[in-house]
Amino acid sequence: MTVLYEDNHIIAVNKTCNEIVQGDKTGDEPLSETVKAYIKDKYNKPGEVFLGVTHRLDRPTSGVVLFARTSKALTRLNEMFKEKSENPSRHLKGGAADSAKQENTAHAKPSIRKTYWAIVQGKPKMAEARLENWLVRNEKQNKSYVVSPPKTSSEADKTSEYTSKAGKASEYSSKAGIASEYSSKAGKGGKDAKVAILSYRTLAVGENYSLLEINLETGRHHQIRCQLAAIGCPVKGDLKYGAKRSNPDGGICLHARKIEFEHPVSHEEICITAPVPNDKLWQSLTQTH
Repeated sequence: MTVLYEDNHIIAVNKTCNEIVQGDKTGDEPLSETVKAYIKDKYNKPGEVFLGVTHRLDRPTSGVVLFARTSKALTRLNEMFKEKSENPSRHLKGGAADSAKQENTAHAKPSIRKTYWAIVQGKPKMAEARLENWLVRNEKQNKSYVVSPPKTSSEADKTSEYTSKAGKASEYSSKAGIASEYSSKAGKGGKDAKVAILSYRTLAVGENYSLLEINLETGRHHQIRCQLAAIGCPVKGDLKYGAKRSNPDGGICLHARKIEFEHPVSHEEICITAPVPNDKLWQSLTQTH
C-alpha cells in the first residue's frame, strides 16, 4: 500500500487494480482494513481505529482513494461527494431569477474535482469533447447502458437547458450524431435513466491505444467505462464494455489520477496525485506527462 497524503483528519492511498475499497461478498480483505492496520501500527493506537469510506473505485480500477480519519471529516467529505454526484438538472426550475442561478451553477467550481487517465482502444474521432449521455444501470449484470433520453421527461428538458446555458453542448451528441452499436442496442430511456456528463482530452496516441484525460461532472455507475465504450473507445482490458482482450493482471487501464478538494477541516486547497501503474504501456504513453 502506498500512502499519498495523510494528516489528522484524512488519508489518501494509491489503490492497485483488484483491491476492493470496502468489504464485499468475496470476503477479500478490503483496502479500508489495510489502511486501518497501517494507522493502528504507525500511531500505536489502542482499540478500534476509526476510518470512513468517502467514495469508491471499481475493483479493476487503480488510483487515488480518499478516506476520513475523523467523523467530522467524514460528514463534510460525504456532503462534497454527494453534491458532485447529483444531477445538475435538479437545481433548475425556470424563470428569470433561476436562469441567473443556472448560469452560476454551470460555471461554479465543484467542491471535489476528480481527474482520471484511461488507456483506450484506438483513437477518438475528436481529440477532445464533452460527452452527455443518459445511462441505465442493470443491477443483475452490474453494468450500465447508454439509452435514449426520456423524451417526455421534464428532467431531460431541464438538462438540455443546463448544457445550453453552460455553452458546452456535447459535440458528439449534437454534431457527430454518433450512435455506436453498443449504445443503439441499449434501448430507450425510462424513469431510471440518469444523465451522465464528462469531458475528455487526448494526451497521447500510440499504435493501437490512446491515453485520455477525463474529468467527471456527474458520478454515475461505471460512467467513464460506459461512455467511452459508447464512442467506440473501450478502456483497455475492460471486457465488460467491449475490450478485445483482458489485461494480464485482471485489471483495466483506468486510473484515478488526481483529486482536488477543499480540506474538510482546515479549508485549504488539497491536490493529491497518484502515480500510474508500473506497466510498460502506461509508462510509454505517460512519459511526457
